[in-house]
Amino acid sequence: MCVKAAALSAAVFGVLLVGCASGNTDPADLGTVGDSHPLDQRVDRDPGPDGEPQEAGPQPDGEVPPDSAPSDSAPPDSAPPDSAPPDSAPLTEVCDNGKDDDGDGMIDCVDATDCGAKAPCVTASGTLVLQEVYPGTPDYLVIRNASTSPRNVSGFKIEMHGTGPVSFTLPSLVLGPGQSVHVFEYSDGQSGDIQTGDNIPFYNGLVGYENAVVLSSPAGTVIDYVGFGPTLIGLPSGASQSGGAIGYTGYAVSTESHHRAGMKGAWPTFQASDWVVYTKSR
Repeated sequence: MCVKAAALSAAVFGVLLVGCASGNTDPADLGTVGDSHPLDQRVDRDPGPDGEPQEAGPQPDGEVPPDSAPSDSAPPDSAPPDSAPPDSAPLTEVCDNGKDDDGDGMIDCVDATDCGAKAPCVTASGTLVLQEVYPGTPDYLVIRNASTSPRNVSGFKIEMHGTGPVSFTLPSLVLGPGQSVHVFEYSDGQSGDIQTGDNIPFYNGLVGYENAVVLSSPAGTVIDYVGFGPTLIGLPSGASQSGGAIGYTGYAVSTESHHRAGMKGAWPTFQASDWVVYTKSR
């Protein structure tokens, strides 16, 4: 980039000096000329009347002349087009849209490690929720603590519907905010999982069959529900599931599971849209 130096007194030099400054422009330094201060810039010199080069001195106070900036240069504080602000925060997860907002490859709120302990995945008024339902082999559920405080799952009851209703009361286990636990049928889980010691009666994700899960507090208050298949079964009295039963069309039972990806539903109106099909966790 070249800039013309301001005209100095004709009585001193009698000529116009042309200065050239070179250097890469950093986006943070847009609007400056060359590398830094004019004293540090290389200045080419035009020959004088006798063919000898004339020396070019710095401008008064070491400043670049006001008219020296190219007409198409960006204002000093402007950012390059389409660039994000340098201090912009990374994208955050939104638990109510069933998408991967933060680009980590996981549907938001399915990714309990990243989003599980953050709002709106947990709230001060939250309790336990159904996080995943897998009607495959072996069948399992995932229960998550949606509270900002540790919570003992002892006494909470899951009622599972499919080939028939089966109830199971959870044993003592403290879950921290956003933490979850797998509940497996029989003894098919791993160390740290809860084992029902009995059958979980789900139809294995086949079109034309219904499955459902009800989660209740130790006092018997229904706190979560989800129903799958052609129609809703096991729906607690006074409750509804907006959007109807969640279908199995396109569901690959060998590799996929039903995951909670939203937190809109709550007693007495639960939401089918809170649930998405995603890779099973086990």
